[in-house]
Amino acid sequence: MKAAFTSLRCVLILAIGLTGAWAERAFAQDYILGTDDVLTISVYLHPELERTVSVSAQAFVTFPPLGEIKAAGLTAKQLGDQISDKLSTYLRQTSSVTVTVSKFMSRSVFVSGAVAVPGRYAFEKIPSLMEVIGQAGGALPGADLTRVE
Repeated sequence: MKAAFTSLRCVLILAIGLTGAWAERAFAQDYILGTDDVLTISVYLHPELERTVSVSAQAFVTFPPLGEIKAAGLTAKQLGDQISDKLSTYLRQTSSVTVTVSKFMSRSVFVSGAVAVPGRYAFEKIPSLMEVIGQAGGALPGADLTRVE
């Protein structure tokens, strides 16, 4: 009986983990690109075109041979589709373009004060205050958490 309960508990934990991972992937597909986000652009069958780019303050990415393309305000899929359409004039066959967000820098939090590692932390979605402090290595001994802003 105990072995059956243990395996059931493992299955439940696995199911909860898979549900959470699915929800995160669904959110990532709807993520709207913003300035300072770092993107990886890959073109199927054309590794020479792979680039890692940042979205500029003016909302553009530079992608040779196309030049500047507006990225902020689009999802990664929308940007990939747009690049694919524009590349069709340069390539013999239509290629799929994959855009992934390497760093979610448009949604960042600056942490200063009595934490282990102060600095800028980027998130896909802004977490709770305690999660941000945890990401910064936690509060140092003697830190006054009642005055956190």
